[in-house]
Amino acid sequence: MNMDGKIKRINELYHKSQDIGLTDEEKEEQRQLRLDYIASVRGSLKNQLDNISIREKDGSITDLKVRHRKKELRLELSEKRKSIDEHERKKMDEAILKVLTGLSEYKSSNTVLTYASYNGEADTYGLINTCLSDNKKVACPVCSFVDGEPALEFYYINRTDELKNGYRGIPEPLKDGAVKVPKEVVKSSLMILPAVGYDRSGNRLGYGKGFYDRFLERNNTGITIAIAYSCQECDMVPVEQHDRKPDIIINENGKV
Repeated sequence: MNMDGKIKRINELYHKSQDIGLTDEEKEEQRQLRLDYIASVRGSLKNQLDNISIREKDGSITDLKVRHRKKELRLELSEKRKSIDEHERKKMDEAILKVLTGLSEYKSSNTVLTYASYNGEADTYGLINTCLSDNKKVACPVCSFVDGEPALEFYYINRTDELKNGYRGIPEPLKDGAVKVPKEVVKSSLMILPAVGYDRSGNRLGYGKGFYDRFLERNNTGITIAIAYSCQECDMVPVEQHDRKPDIIINENGKV
């Protein structure tokens, strides 16, 4: 039965339910027909949305098909990351740290800007402690919104216990009493980026709010490195106009 026929049958069953009622078989038929109709409407809307592009305030173009694919990838790759055995995760984090701290870019850096890991992300607490042991300055971001736009500010920390839950539970420095990293220091800093996913072309999939892409667009930074697990690699990350590639991507096996 095509959709026009299903709609006709849905109407017939509705009117019958109002007049004399439906049998159990007819109630089940009605339920299934309604589910089919809803699925058809959703599919039609998705196809329409996939062909729509939106011009943002900054003039950039958002392709809703790309945005939808990114959302699907985030769900898929986040589940893969969560499913990692904790014993294996610890070994992978140690391997990532070894690769990262062995880079000449790390060894020559004086200041490291890094996210504070949570919710199954590749660990950065070991990195923070290693940086401090190596007499490097460390700063972590504070997320906020300025005129409705996502914004990051980095503040120095001296210990990991200075990090408290902030935006969406993400650990971040308390701004009160903390020192903000000046722009001139950002220019020469090594910056560590979180990643939900990545591909072999060097594209990074973030969380969708654009905090890091906007920060990189508005600030000259030193080397940028995204870290993630190998299970977070995908064939192709959908790319939008505002997306910024990290200079280096690292997983537990080395540089990607």
